Amino acid sequence: MVPDFAAPTGALAKVELGRAALNDHDAVDAALSQLRELLATLLHHGVRHLPRSWPADATTLVAKLRHSSLHALEQRLRELAREITATFQAGPQHGLAGPLLELAALLQLHEDARAFGPRAAAETLE
Repeated sequence: MVPDFAAPTGALAKVELGRAALNDHDAVDAALSQLRELLATLLHHGVRHLPRSWPADATTLVAKLRHSSLHALEQRLRELAREITATFQAGPQHGLAGPLLELAALLQLHEDARAFGPRAAAETLE
């Protein structure tokens, strides 16, 4: 998977995807925000310097994602956390870029859907 950094064209150019304002008082929005922070920590530190608490933090977040019915995100985070835990224990087995990019892309889709879905449209009309 390769992320597409090209500028949007046509109708998509009018939609500000990737800039969704989330409501931390909403359980789903809070879980999405926490996932973004967890991934930011991973990207900032890299696996070698990742805080040892990261897998436990990921496990806690997996439960929150499950509770919020965000099952695809839950599954992908569980898989990424399993790979990182294996890396901690035995050293790098294979690249984490694929699973990380899949999870980040899925997160972005969820955030955009929350920002531009029916709920957001209803709030805009109020």
